[in-house]
Amino acid sequence: MDSLRKIRRTLLIMVVAGLVTYVAFLDPPLGVALLVGVGVAVFVLQVLG
Repeated sequence: MDSLRKIRRTLLIMVVAGLVTYVAFLDPPLGVALLVGVGVAVFVLQVLG
């Protein structure tokens, strides 16, 4: 994987994590569920990638 692709993936993960954290401040139960879901998705991406 080239460096530009790694940067794009990292930036996407950071943006999604920021949005989910914002939702967690507005609605804590929904935010926690989203944080767990995003965490699992990132883990699967790392394992498969």
